[in-house]
Amino acid sequence: MKKILLAALFAGMSFGVSAQEGFVNPAGQGYSQGGFKGPTPGVVSVAQVKTLRDDAWVVLEGNIIRQVGHELYEFKDATGTIN
Repeated sequence: MKKILLAALFAGMSFGVSAQEGFVNPAGQGYSQGGFKGPTPGVVSVAQVKTLRDDAWVVLEGNIIRQVGHELYEFKDATGTIN
């Protein structure tokens, strides 16, 4: 009986310790709201994007208007729209 009680007590303590850890940020920084964190070029307009090559990295500010395909959306800002 003592062995069962001791095993249950030990298992309960182990579970409590693992449940308290939660998410640990490997960078050691505070909690972030998420989103993309990477190389951030300056904000460009849709008109400027249309002059760039297809695989250029850009940052746009505007609105998603509608879904055109499964993973394709129409985006709009003050200078125009783009898929």
